Amino acid sequence: MIQQHLLLASLDGAQTTFLGLIGDAVQSVIEEETGRPFASTPYVEGYNANWKSTLYLKHDPIVSVTSVSRSGEAFTVGSGAVYPPPQLVWDIAPGALRLTDGSTFSGYTVVSYNAGWGATPPAGLVRAGVLWAAHLYTAGRFSSQQNKNVPALGEVPKMILAMIQPFKRAWGAA
Repeated sequence: MIQQHLLLASLDGAQTTFLGLIGDAVQSVIEEETGRPFASTPYVEGYNANWKSTLYLKHDPIVSVTSVSRSGEAFTVGSGAVYPPPQLVWDIAPGALRLTDGSTFSGYTVVSYNAGWGATPPAGLVRAGVLWAAHLYTAGRFSSQQNKNVPALGEVPKMILAMIQPFKRAWGAA
């Protein structure tokens, strides 16, 4: 996508490698800024969740919940209206688990799950990454174009920060 944005018909091997490194670096910073991984990543987390009605996981958006157990007892897990109703449901966006009977969590709870944007990260994040990567590519090649109004290569441009702001993770109580 970066190559298309820059209207580059073809690249040699070195240019392709350079553009790939820039893309990887930009993605890494965006993941850090948003608090969310692009790729679906497996996590196993333990919580001492006494008396909490909602358990907020450390990573989101949730792709799937593999297992949940409390003090060694497994829960049936679901994500919506299914029958028979599960003991526990999860919400994709806030990264939250809730018990369906209205009770609270007690004891040590272990959750295995996958979280990340997966194959289709939001278009706004992709657009921000492509714009920033294109800036880095052209600024690195044409350093004479740098002036006081163009961000230094090590800075995240303010425009990019504004574009990724809506995708930052809203932190709940873990």
